[in-house]
Amino acid sequence: MFTLVIVAGGVVTLRAWGATAVAQVHAAEATARRYVPVPVTSAVPASSPSVSPTPGTVATDMSVTVGPRTRTFRVIEPIHPPGGRLPALIFLHGRDAALDIEIARDGLTPYAADGRLILVYPVGIGRSWNAGSCCSVAQSMGLDDVSFIRAVMGIVKGMALVDPARVFIGGYSNGARMAYRVACEGKDGAAGYVIVGGLPAVNCQPSTAVSILQVANRTDRDVAYSGGTLPAAAAGIRRNSVLAQVDAVASFDGCASGPARTTTGALTIDSWTACRDGSRVDLATYPTSSHFLPVAVPGTPHYSELVYQFIQDG
Repeated sequence: MFTLVIVAGGVVTLRAWGATAVAQVHAAEATARRYVPVPVTSAVPASSPSVSPTPGTVATDMSVTVGPRTRTFRVIEPIHPPGGRLPALIFLHGRDAALDIEIARDGLTPYAADGRLILVYPVGIGRSWNAGSCCSVAQSMGLDDVSFIRAVMGIVKGMALVDPARVFIGGYSNGARMAYRVACEGKDGAAGYVIVGGLPAVNCQPSTAVSILQVANRTDRDVAYSGGTLPAAAAGIRRNSVLAQVDAVASFDGCASGPARTTTGALTIDSWTACRDGSRVDLATYPTSSHFLPVAVPGTPHYSELVYQFIQDG
């Protein structure tokens, strides 16, 4: 058993987590892993809450011990939350991205500032994630990032402001691949996944239907948009293009309707509905931007608007 200590507004809350709850947080399938799942032993605030650079929000850095390592994550909440519980998005940064840079560039903090969303940013070791066949320091060390993210999700679900049924996992680039890995390696209780500029770096066989918003740039040089199944990126790992991957998810989810296409400015959205267990699949395609986060242009929604709408509809 371990005790989670949460400091919020000067109030300290102690919550005991039994062995069963801990097991649910970090258990995952052993198939296709380069690591053995490690236990979560403790979680404590790394600092007191402080006003974040985004007006209207408060940021708290927290830490959790997963196996032999202490890992950190930041929680961004509204200073004046509305009544009722809010959805939360656990967003994984891109490779080599410092946390403050990721938070500044992803355009999501306004949704926390106006009381619509709680944001959580885990920190990858070496600014990277072990998504399977990539990437960088985390992959070469064989880190168990899946257990870390699931531990964070378990903590977030227990927060007073969070609706535990509406906790989503997302990420950009290496973070998007990592989010896919969490989705692919079994049921974790996430309400859905937001994938921006990434594809699975593991053979993807989810144990349950998954809701996914895939955000892609048609001209992305690092993430192939079309072309079906591509040559393996690493031994035994099948790589799909964006179109092939989204089709595979919709097929796995048993979607009976779609894709239905809508167009707003330069953005196209293909949606699959009537899917198993109430899941849904959306593909949002921007025409340019290469591997960068999609930018807003007149008449075309910023990708963060799609992310928030996906969470609201979830």
